[in-house]
Amino acid sequence: MTTLPVTAQNEQQPYLRYASLAYHPLIFMDSVKRWIARADGRRDDRILTLILHPDELMPRNTTHPLYAFSFSALLSNLGALADLAKQQELEIAGVTVSDVARISMQAASKSAQR
Repeated sequence: MTTLPVTAQNEQQPYLRYASLAYHPLIFMDSVKRWIARADGRRDDRILTLILHPDELMPRNTTHPLYAFSFSALLSNLGALADLAKQQELEIAGVTVSDVARISMQAASKSAQR
């Protein structure tokens, strides 16, 4: 699971958290952009695993400093991620957990051979 340094609206510093599509869009994109910048040139660290729990899309009566609890935020995050991937010439692909394991093992093997 990818963890990102994420700063909620009520925090002064980032904390490592899972990369969630349910975050407020500005928080999500800020975190993803920083992750991409850090991973740049490190091909073995270019798999961004995103997480989403269905209940995180359900509207709430209160606001939250990290989660938007909104389907429109999910769509915004997906659209912004697609735009960023296009700008950075990165591939977006839906893969299974076993695919991620295979890709990671191949990268680790190549890294060990260097």
